[in-house]
Amino acid sequence: EFNKGKALAYVSAWMGFPPGRVIAIGDGHNDLEMLGFASLGVAVRDSHPDLLKIADKVLPEGPRENAVVHFLSEHFDIA
Repeated sequence: EFNKGKALAYVSAWMGFPPGRVIAIGDGHNDLEMLGFASLGVAVRDSHPDLLKIADKVLPEGPRENAVVHFLSEHFDIA
């Protein structure tokens, strides 16, 4: 069965990123495997309850409040 976690593993290996350097951000049940693969799994507020249980970090904002943009600009040099 193919899922987002396997896709992320494939792409990160293809690009030469070890799993310990991968961040995944999601909000739905179909993101479970992806967050499970990443070394830092991030969920936005109001994500699927199963995702909130496994996330390493839960953002205090939802997608409509640009939670991902705020997270990335806090952690990376993005203008």
